[in-house]
Amino acid sequence: MPSGRLRKALNRLLRPATVEEPPQDPALVGLLAGSRFAGLPPQRADISLRRARRAMDFVLDLAEQMFVAGADTRAIEVSIVAVAATYGLSPFEFTIVGRTVIVQHAPQDRDPRVLMRVARTDDGRDLYRAARIHRMVEDVVHRDVDLPSAERRLRDIKRLRSRWP
Repeated sequence: MPSGRLRKALNRLLRPATVEEPPQDPALVGLLAGSRFAGLPPQRADISLRRARRAMDFVLDLAEQMFVAGADTRAIEVSIVAVAATYGLSPFEFTIVGRTVIVQHAPQDRDPRVLMRVARTDDGRDLYRAARIHRMVEDVVHRDVDLPSAERRLRDIKRLRSRWP
């Protein structure tokens, strides 16, 4: 073996072990880039199955209300990912097909949970409701609104009468 190859092989063997960063959730990296939540790191907390289920239900309710308000798919995707990251749902995957949202939370060493919700709405827009939802998402992500408070706010938004148009 020539000395150049031997030197490279020895360097590889003697190189100190590097600590690799845990991989980021591809949904967070890809979907939040260029959005108002860009750079939002996923919470690394290990949450209980009960809390994960509750957060997943909230995310699905949020998506449904955004469909009712007439939000575009990109806004729904960004909001879902930002709220899921804030409440510690990592790793988290989701799919939007038409007006059906499927979410999956699959922590290591546990069975994955998959939930689905179909938003049965027309093509109308409710700008007042949409503004309230966006404000709530901003508060959840940037002002650390806890899950029970966010659920109450979303319940209040569900009860709103359509104002516009």
